[in-house]
Amino acid sequence: MSPARLSKHFVTHPASRDVLSPVLERLPGAARRALARSPWATGALRDVAAMVRSWTTPRPPFQLIGRDGAALPGERRLKVLEVRRETPDAVSLFVERPAGVRELAGQFLTFTLSIDGAEVRRSYSLSSAPDEPCWRVTVKRVAGGSGSTHLTERVRAGDTLRTRGPSGDFTLDPDALPGHLLLIGGGSGVTPLFALAKAALTADAGARVTMLIGDRRGVDCLFAEEIDELARAHDGLRVVRVLESSGSVESPRRIDEADLDDALARGTLHEARVYVCGPEPLMDLVVHALGRRGVGGAQVKTERFVTVRAPAADRLPSTPVTLRVGGREAPVAPGQTLLEAATAAEIPLEFSCTMGGCGACVMRLVDGDVAMAEPNCLDDDERRRRLVLTCVSRPLTDVTLEPDD
Repeated sequence: MSPARLSKHFVTHPASRDVLSPVLERLPGAARRALARSPWATGALRDVAAMVRSWTTPRPPFQLIGRDGAALPGERRLKVLEVRRETPDAVSLFVERPAGVRELAGQFLTFTLSIDGAEVRRSYSLSSAPDEPCWRVTVKRVAGGSGSTHLTERVRAGDTLRTRGPSGDFTLDPDALPGHLLLIGGGSGVTPLFALAKAALTADAGARVTMLIGDRRGVDCLFAEEIDELARAHDGLRVVRVLESSGSVESPRRIDEADLDDALARGTLHEARVYVCGPEPLMDLVVHALGRRGVGGAQVKTERFVTVRAPAADRLPSTPVTLRVGGREAPVAPGQTLLEAATAAEIPLEFSCTMGGCGACVMRLVDGDVAMAEPNCLDDDERRRRLVLTCVSRPLTDVTLEPDD
């Protein structure tokens, strides 16, 4: 086995291969063949590869927070290069890709928008793959949604947008593709799934990918022509669309368990990796149905497009409390988040999206109690371990935090 092939056999990241290949080149051919057959060597070298990969894989940036509403370090001002109408309710914003920033397929950007004198933050998924020349963010207008209405109706090519990220862990390692990648979604949930499909097929043109897409009408399907073109170019991509209506004829047809069984039939259950994003009823149906079939845990990733709801004001203290972290203290005014209080005191905390969606700001609550805006990205186990997201947590008492090691 050649050194290059053996290196790829052991590891899952180009940087790991760069480190190991020179070592493997010095081994005699018989030694390389013995390594390839040895389960112990495979495990040991994969551990080395994971360590190298941890040094090189992009992570949300560490931020030293500014004060008094000034632009925070890590926030970028990016120029809009093109605005493309995708459907009657959705547009794609093509923005310049900042130098030296490498996202993972499936991540999102957070925009800080000035709307009618107020500053709001909204997060939207990238529909571009990491190898594309610019970032593409696709936004679907929501009735009554100030952020989506602003981005779909007011933004023009040449405008500048304040952005943060990329953030999120709804991602796929293109160097460690599963035997069967199953992408299920509907509506604007197709956005990150499209990015994941492109990234997987770029990494391996023969990858086995199934996209199961539900929507109201054909005219509402995002990226329909591009997905069909991708399927024509790759025999391993199968696309199944389920529409609630066709032309003028309405139908109650939606994605159901039979569709799921058909999609899973492309391979054995243990090799499937499933990504689910879309309306809440669809996601709940899919996740529960997968669980009944023994597909769950690390095999299933979900991304939910919902706006966090701040805790009711009457739950919060009416007088300042104290935040303690890293041997420093900061006052927290009524209604302030822990991150906002740290901002004012210039206490360095890690964060990225500022909306409870990525987990970069997670810390352990050592003492005290907080109210977190819901929903957010913490799972039940993390909550039991008293982890909190500083960007959406408001203290109910004096609190002490420490990093989650």
